[in-house]
Order: sequence, then structure tokens, then C-alpha cells
Amino acid sequence: MLRSYLGFRPYCPDHLPVIGPDPRAPGLWHAAGHEGAGIGLSVGTAKVLVQTMTGEVPELDLAPFAPARFAKAS
Repeated sequence: MLRSYLGFRPYCPDHLPVIGPDPRAPGLWHAAGHEGAGIGLSVGTAKVLVQTMTGEVPELDLAPFAPARFAKAS
């Protein structure tokens, strides 16, 4: 055996993580759904979240990762 994994590895239908504020719940921010890359992407995710939360322009466009992308059209 080369490797083994154990634990919860959340993912989204589009295989992109959810990063950013939830428009349905003010004050709720998401940083989840990284599949198996969560540990490797944790520092970068934290950095862009802090930038966004403090009013800075994040180094990465968070639009593709926005929680709102799963909202159903009314």
C-alpha cells in the first residue's frame, strides 16, 4: 500500500471549494469543500478570507468559489 486516507473529505457538485460570505446568513463565512486538498490549500484559503474580511482586495478572485453559486433561481 502506498497511502491511506481517513476522515471526512467534503466536496461540492462542481468540485470547487466554497470560500466567502454566505448571503443568507450575515456574519457566516465558509471555507470548506476542498476535497482532498484542504490541508494544502488551508493557508491560501485563510489568507484570501482574511483579506476579504478586513476590506482588502483578495489576491484571488473569490467569485468562482462564492457560496451564492448554489442558490436556486427564483
